[in-house]
Amino acid sequence: MVANIAPFAAIQQRTNAAVMQRLANAVARVDGGEPFGVIFESPYGDAFGGDVDSRSPQCKGSAEMLGSLQRGAAISIDATTYRVQDVEPDGAGLVLVRLIQEID
Repeated sequence: MVANIAPFAAIQQRTNAAVMQRLANAVARVDGGEPFGVIFESPYGDAFGGDVDSRSPQCKGSAEMLGSLQRGAAISIDATTYRVQDVEPDGAGLVLVRLIQEID
């Protein structure tokens, strides 16, 4: 039965690669490594229970590139440095990374 899962895993990997190739809207680097595409968003977020207006930047990308990130790690997206707040694997090969913008 395990042998039947492998073809699905390959299809899932190809699908994720195609999604990132077509939908990536930003370039990320981790630890000065090779650049790779991510889907970057900076939606409105309620900070402190809605008392403060804020942005909640996040990016989504392949588990291969983002899956090893830990809370507090640095990531550069389009030349802006962020700190990782949370890493949420989706179980399907992609990872959502919630970010905090570095203030110089």
